[in-house]
Parts: sequence; structure tokens; C-alpha cells
Amino acid sequence: MYDFSGKFAFQVGLPAKSGVSGVMIVVVPNLMGIALFAPPLDKMGNSTRGVAFCQKLIETFNFHNYDSLLHADSKKHDPRRRIGNRDTELVVSLLFAAKNGDFDVVRRMYLQGTNLEMADYDGRTALHVAAAEGHMHLVKFFVNVAKVNHQPRDRWGRTPLDDARAFHHEDCIRFLLKQHVRGNRNSIPNDVPGSENCIELNGQADESSGEEELAGTTGVMLINESEVKEKVCNGARRVLPTVKLQRVSEADDETACA
Repeated sequence: MYDFSGKFAFQVGLPAKSGVSGVMIVVVPNLMGIALFAPPLDKMGNSTRGVAFCQKLIETFNFHNYDSLLHADSKKHDPRRRIGNRDTELVVSLLFAAKNGDFDVVRRMYLQGTNLEMADYDGRTALHVAAAEGHMHLVKFFVNVAKVNHQPRDRWGRTPLDDARAFHHEDCIRFLLKQHVRGNRNSIPNDVPGSENCIELNGQADESSGEEELAGTTGVMLINESEVKEKVCNGARRVLPTVKLQRVSEADDETACA
């Protein structure tokens, strides 16, 4: 490409060779070779139409050496990629990284804009796998940084919390339980004037519920909004609903049935 070789390598990024006759040969590595013949030459001695064709080719397809096949925001076409193959490879890579506890791969995929809530054909997400393997650092990253849904359900209706319980990963159980309780708090309607500043949440009950879950007790958590107490807020008496977490165990159920 004579004196234009430096700019051509940066702007086009493809191996090429030109001649004073107007011929030009361009190679797309691992794909094809192109031969061009357009006699009008520019001041550098290269085919004017040949250089313009190569520049247009790079604007349309991601053949440049600096083009990354992983950029989700790329507007260029990739004729080498099969339709639907990219998503399949991403799901497999993400789930294997979650299984192996590979934080670097997961973080790189997150920074590249990959959807970390992708699921396989069983509906299992990377959070399911990380919770089942007990990789607490990945569980926290998915929930706190990537902001994924902390209780997705697979085809069997199981959540990451269920997987953590099945494999007895207590740190993951404690963390996911806390997220579950926090989600219940946020879902409580706040329709009382001033209640956003006055409502009290029983944190001690939250901690005891988590300890009972870790100890292996069985039961369900109920939110009781029927109790009402009076609280003085900003010098005025208001009647506000308080949230109380009650633990109903199997023993209580048997007593009630008796």
C-alpha cells in the first residue's frame, strides 16, 4: 500500500497489497480473499475505488482487527456468526463460570453488558448454580451489583434459596433470607400519611427468623398487619400499622389441629 500502509492498517485493519496497475488484493483472515481492479489511482499510488471499497467493507462488517465480537452495542454485522449461537455460548459460559466460582469471568461478562439473568433450558440461572455450589462472593455480586432477581424459579419451581438449603450452605441461606425479608418489607403498602417516617420494623424478629431457618426448623413466615399501635411522630399522635414477623412451626400446627 506504499506510503498509505500505516493509515490503511489502522483504518481498515486488513492485510492488503496494491499495485500501480490499479489492482488490489485484500485478505479477511480465516474467511476469504478479495481481488479488486480499478485503474484510477490516488496520490499514494493506490486504487481510489479499492481503498473506498475496503473502508466501506469495514464500516458494514466487523472484520477490523480492533473489532471485538463480544461488544453487545456493535452495529456491525458478523457473517461468521450463526443466528442464535451467541446466546447459547453466553449461557454456557456464564453457568460454568458460576459453577467454578470464577469471579473474573462473571465480572467481565457483566461489564460487557451480558444479561446475567439468562437461564438454560431448565430455567436455572447463574444465581441458582452459585447458591448450589456455595460461592458466596458470586451470590452477593449477582444480587448487590448486577441487581438480578434473587428468587427466580426453575422448571421445578425451585429458587436459589432452595438450592442453598439443599446443599447446606448456611452463609448463602442467611444472605438470601435477608433479601427475601427485605423484599417483603418493600412490598408492604405505605398508604398512611407520614408513615414513611414513623413505621417501625421489628429487626429482632427478622434475625430470629433467620437463625431458626439455619437451625433447620420448618414452617412458614407470615406477615401480620392486623396489629395497630399508636406512635407519636413529630408531636402528633398517629395510628400506624406495624409489621410483625411470626414463625409458625409444625408443632403449632399440630396443637391447633388438636
